[in-house]
Amino acid sequence: MDRAIWHFCRGLAFAARGNPAAAEAEKSELDALAQSGEAKELNEPTFPATDTLTIASHWLAGKVAGARGDSRSMISQLEAAAKAMDEMPYMEPAYWPFPVRPTLGAAFLRSGDPKEAERVFREDLKQWPRNAWGLFGLEQTLRQQGRPQNAESVHREFLETWKYADVKLELDHF
Repeated sequence: MDRAIWHFCRGLAFAARGNPAAAEAEKSELDALAQSGEAKELNEPTFPATDTLTIASHWLAGKVAGARGDSRSMISQLEAAAKAMDEMPYMEPAYWPFPVRPTLGAAFLRSGDPKEAERVFREDLKQWPRNAWGLFGLEQTLRQQGRPQNAESVHREFLETWKYADVKLELDHF
């Protein structure tokens, strides 16, 4: 699992740096580990290892597609990651503790669909109330739709949630 997540994180970094070939290579390594007998042996009712890695695989595939400029595939893969996350059994802490929807919402924003992005960010906030990433994304969608009063309201909530953070969020972080 640690090697698979390592490849996931490296793949995200390569995609963010605009190197889709290197990101794809990391995805191949991730997928090989996710489909290995070792990963399948870890599957048990208390830890669905391969299901967890399915989320990572779709997420990284979406980021690779985005790095290649393929918005349709990026959104499709990120939607598959969100669906896979939704299908995970309830557990605290969650098997996959990083919400996918802020990345999906940002993908819709980048592709020019702020209304769909708004729907995704609102869904994220239903599942993860006061998630600063979801609030930040929702604010951006409202601004793109020309709804500054609504955006300011969400911005105030974001500032309260993010007040102890030492990083300034940008959509590129998603």
